[in-house]
Amino acid sequence: MPSKISDEICEIEFTFDLKPEIKIGAYKGIKDAELKKESSKATKEEIEKSIDQYRERFAMETLKEGENVKIENGDVVKFDFEGLVDGEKFNGGGGKDFVLTIGSDRMIPGFEKAMIGKGLGESEIKVTFPKGYTEELSEKDAVFKLDVKEIKSRTLPAKDDELAKDLNIKEVTTYKELEKYVTDMIEKNKGTQLKNIFVNKVIELIAKNSTLEIPKAAIDKEVATLYKEFEQRVMSQKLTMKEYKKQSGMTDEDIKKELFGDAKARLESYLITDKVRNEEKFEVSDKEVAAKYEEFAKTFGTDVEYLKTNVLPEAQVKEELIREKLVDFLYENNGESAKAAKTEEK
Repeated sequence: MPSKISDEICEIEFTFDLKPEIKIGAYKGIKDAELKKESSKATKEEIEKSIDQYRERFAMETLKEGENVKIENGDVVKFDFEGLVDGEKFNGGGGKDFVLTIGSDRMIPGFEKAMIGKGLGESEIKVTFPKGYTEELSEKDAVFKLDVKEIKSRTLPAKDDELAKDLNIKEVTTYKELEKYVTDMIEKNKGTQLKNIFVNKVIELIAKNSTLEIPKAAIDKEVATLYKEFEQRVMSQKLTMKEYKKQSGMTDEDIKKELFGDAKARLESYLITDKVRNEEKFEVSDKEVAAKYEEFAKTFGTDVEYLKTNVLPEAQVKEELIREKLVDFLYENNGESAKAAKTEEK
C-alpha cells in the first residue's frame, strides 16, 4: 500500500512472507526403533496374485444354465439387491442388474461368501456391517434380499508360455521370463514404497530436532491446496462436498483443522529436503539422464525421442533423478546399516 506520495516520490510498502530461515538437526546417522529397513523380496503369494491379474485379461465367461445351478467362488453374478436394517431400507443399500465377481471383495465382509450356494431367483442373505462403516450402519445386522438373474463361470488361461506371448510384454516370451518380470516389478515397487516410508520417518525425526518457524499464512495456503486435493478425492467417490459434510457431520472448518497438521508436515518436509539437497549438492550426469529416459520408455511402451519431445522435458527428468538421489541418501545414511539389513533379509 502507498506510504508516501508527492510530486517527486512515491513510496509503496509490500507485505509478503519470506522463505523462513531454518536450522535442521543431524540428517545422517539417525537411529530409532521405528527405522527398520524391511525386505522388499517378493513372496510366492504376491507373484501368483500378480500373474493372476494378467490371466484375468483373457478370462472366459460361460453362462450356467439349468434349474439347479449354484453360485461358486469365482463366478460372475448379475443380480438385484435390496438391504434392510431393522426392517427399514437404508441409503445406498440397493441396486439393479449389479454385476459382481464372487471373491473380488467388492462388497462388505461376508456378503460374497454368503452368496455362495445360492441359485437363480429370489433369496436372502444376512451380514453385519463392519465397525466404522458409517455412523448409522456401524456393526449393524442387515438382511439383503437378492434376485439372481445370471450366473457365469469364469475360466482363466493356463500358466504357460502361451500366456506370456499373449501378454505382448517386451522381452517376455516364456512363462519363466514372465515370472522373473513380475518378480522384478514387485520388488522394485515394494522397495520404492518401503524406502519412501522409511525416509518420511527420517524426515519426521529430523523435524523434531530442527528449528522450523513456518508463517501461519504459508500453512494456511498449503491447507487450501490440501483441501482442493481432498475435494477431488471426495468427488472421485461420486459425492459432492455438501453430501460428504452431511454424512460425516463435519464443517469446512473441521476439515481444514484436520488438514492443518498435514500441511505443516508437508512444508517442513520441503524445507528439510531442500536444505539437505543444497548441503549435499547432488549432481546428475548425462549418462544417468539417458538411462532414465530408457527406463521411462520401457515402462510407457514408447520411444525415447517421443518422450523427450512430447512428454518429459530433460529438466523434469533431472529433477526426478535428484529426488531419487536425495531419498537414497537419507535411506542409506540412517537407521541400521545396509549390510545389517541384508544380513537380516537372509
